[in-house]
Amino acid sequence: MVVVPRARHRYDPRSDTAAVGYGRWVARVRPGMVGGMPMRRMNSRLSRSSRQVVAGLVSALLVVGTVVTAPAAGAATFNSHLTRAPYLTDLVGSHVNVNWATDRSASTGSLQLGAVTSGTCNLTSTQAATRTSITVGSVAEYQWKVSLTLPAQGTYCYRPMLDTTDLLGSDPSPQFATQVPAGDPTPYSFAVFGDWGLTTASGNPDQSRLHSLIAASGVRFAVTVGDNGYPNGSQINYGDLQQSGADTSAIFGPSF
Repeated sequence: MVVVPRARHRYDPRSDTAAVGYGRWVARVRPGMVGGMPMRRMNSRLSRSSRQVVAGLVSALLVVGTVVTAPAAGAATFNSHLTRAPYLTDLVGSHVNVNWATDRSASTGSLQLGAVTSGTCNLTSTQAATRTSITVGSVAEYQWKVSLTLPAQGTYCYRPMLDTTDLLGSDPSPQFATQVPAGDPTPYSFAVFGDWGLTTASGNPDQSRLHSLIAASGVRFAVTVGDNGYPNGSQINYGDLQQSGADTSAIFGPSF
């Protein structure tokens, strides 16, 4: 795991900048900065190989997950076999990865996919998923991924499956839009946040509120600038939908 140097924080109750943080602690990131540290200063502190790793990570940060449509407020109705809710990464051009995790009650997974037309989700194809065995705390799980090449620009919807089980239950199908083509004058907005993924035995309501604001904001995608999953970035720190406690499920917990 590569960790970007932590952003330098300062307390600013009057901030009207495009920064987000827990409570009134905000992280300011300006052009030419990585994780709050000026690129020039950071380069002087890193070895040649480390700079190459960080440079690759910075490039990757520009193409991380797209914000998907959140279900309406209310109790979650996903299937109990789902351990990490589906999320997108690497949406570049016509390519996107759809990721999720489950228990090991079945060994085959797939993704139903289709276009959204006039606001209606039409699931017309199914793609097989690949799996990786992981252990979250002491729980054996499968991490699933489907790598998609989309046929055209537009808005799409999907549903992850474990064998024949619809993992989203009665929840609506998430939706996402393809990347805006280079040179397209259509305006859009995106969210940037980092230094997140901390939870105690009683949870982290500030983080939950932040995620709710992002989900309701209408942003096209989100970029996370690193330092995620406290305190060690381990599988149990990232967690799942079932386990909770101090330093547990700070990324994939049901409240986030």
